[in-house]
Amino acid sequence: EWSEEITVVIFDRLATPVLYVVQPSLKNTEETSVSWEEVEGASGYDVYVDGVKQEIQDRKLDLTGKSGNINVKVTAVNPGVYDASETAEVTIIIKDYGKGTADEPYKIYSAADWNDFSDLVTNNEGKAGFQDKFIELAADIDFENAYVKPAGKSAQMSFKGTLDGKDYTLKNAKIGDGTASH
Repeated sequence: EWSEEITVVIFDRLATPVLYVVQPSLKNTEETSVSWEEVEGASGYDVYVDGVKQEIQDRKLDLTGKSGNINVKVTAVNPGVYDASETAEVTIIIKDYGKGTADEPYKIYSAADWNDFSDLVTNNEGKAGFQDKFIELAADIDFENAYVKPAGKSAQMSFKGTLDGKDYTLKNAKIGDGTASH
């Protein structure tokens, strides 16, 4: 005797989304976002920020204006057709880099930030050597005996703003790039 006909559906698991993070730096103090490429077969994405589900329109989560440690989880979904993907997760540490004013000075947290600052001055993106800009250290910085980029490349293109060390320490730095005097 034959049983009743049954249908068996074998679900495939969707691929895990690959996350791309843009976080603020001294060179880009504005944008903070997490985005991902489309996952084949996904009809949508479950997105959580610090455990709270987010409603999103595209595959980009704008975190501009947020600060501190932010945990983002993204899962590709297509209910009834595929098993959900494994969850992609990233924790972003968003620092306040300031605006370069006396009230909100640019902040330097690391050797990478120092080099960004130096690049801005040297490449004249700081216009006239950051003459009207305010900078402050936000942490002790150990350059680990690496060459430190000088802020500027000549007397005309040197740093002319205000730098407040805030009692932090710069240590183990080699000044210059090893090829010229500064």
